[in-house]
Amino acid sequence: MPVLHCSEVSVHRGGVHALRGVSLEIAAGEAVGLIGPNGAGKTTLLDVLSGFLPPGSGEVRIDDRHLTKLDPGRRARLGVHRTFQGSRLFTGLSVQENVQLGALSLGVDKAEVVRRTDELLGSLELEGLRHRRCQGLPQGVTQRVVLARALATRPQFLMLDEPAAGLSEVETEEFEQSLRAARAEGTAVLVVEHDMRFVESVCERAYVLAEGSLLFQGSVQETFASPAVQAAYLGTTDVTAA
Repeated sequence: MPVLHCSEVSVHRGGVHALRGVSLEIAAGEAVGLIGPNGAGKTTLLDVLSGFLPPGSGEVRIDDRHLTKLDPGRRARLGVHRTFQGSRLFTGLSVQENVQLGALSLGVDKAEVVRRTDELLGSLELEGLRHRRCQGLPQGVTQRVVLARALATRPQFLMLDEPAAGLSEVETEEFEQSLRAARAEGTAVLVVEHDMRFVESVCERAYVLAEGSLLFQGSVQETFASPAVQAAYLGTTDVTAA
């Protein structure tokens, strides 16, 4: 199975060390959490992994293929895709058309675009909303359409920046099911998220950043039980309560 690595990545921005020698890896089909307090460097690390920000030092690769100097478009063609906080849809287009835009980026023929779109609308329970314009969709549905559009590109590695933000409890559960469908296709998911219940439900492993450095890595259970994580991240003895 392919593995996405970053090794000893550092980023220095405006006199601040946004990242200090951070290493991480994620294999196909895994779901891994990337957590930490605001300003810890989580989004910066996603920017480095996806090619939107060059590291000051360190490297990014898939197995033995180096990605560090590749732009986001070339990384996307190699299967590295990310979403952003508050990702937006083309509100004048339908759910189906938004997903088709993702599939079109593969450069495949019309029949394959239709097949891939139909497949995702079914697996993410969006079939009934196929022809609905995206303007005014509930937040939970919007997040599922964003996920479907991303998955339409057939990513090997998908990075999500706070996908559960603003979702109700029911919408969060529906989104968790959607991520499980993505993983069933072999997509690896790296999730930046503050909702620890979401992380616990979706992820097996977690990396914790604090002040740009890697504070802890391990299973989700080990992470939540770590006194260092509790003290540095939450200031509490119960991570799952945050």
